[in-house]
Amino acid sequence: MALIGFLASLLVHVETVTGRDLMSISPLVWVLHAGAILSIFASVLSARGALMRISGGRPEPGAILQHVPKWTLAAAGIVSVYVLINTFLCLPNSGDGNASLFAGEYFLRIHGRAIAKLTEAQYHLHRAWELRLYSGAWLVAYAISALYFFGWRD
Repeated sequence: MALIGFLASLLVHVETVTGRDLMSISPLVWVLHAGAILSIFASVLSARGALMRISGGRPEPGAILQHVPKWTLAAAGIVSVYVLINTFLCLPNSGDGNASLFAGEYFLRIHGRAIAKLTEAQYHLHRAWELRLYSGAWLVAYAISALYFFGWRD
């Protein structure tokens, strides 16, 4: 399931990098957000249970590193570094607020207050940047979870 979530998040991320506003096309894209949280939660619970079973009690800090191959750590690191770079590239473009449509007009809002009027093109581009930031976080969550489930060894 984590691998499917990673691939779906990657597809969303690639689309947003091209400037496509997927939130306007399908709000169901946000299901990936809930899935990323559940995926991380499942991998943490699984790792904790496995480590407690192996150690016969409370595992030592860092014990998980002994049970995952180095390639999974490297892959997780690569994804994390990419997402960090993506965040720094997107934040200046995403502005200080969220794009919204109100009474047929496009606005950039922060805490419910309109701070700028947007064109329709700016609105859709801003929403693509917003989703690009979120999909980057989903990539990390799903990647770590998938790499854990594929790489764990007792």
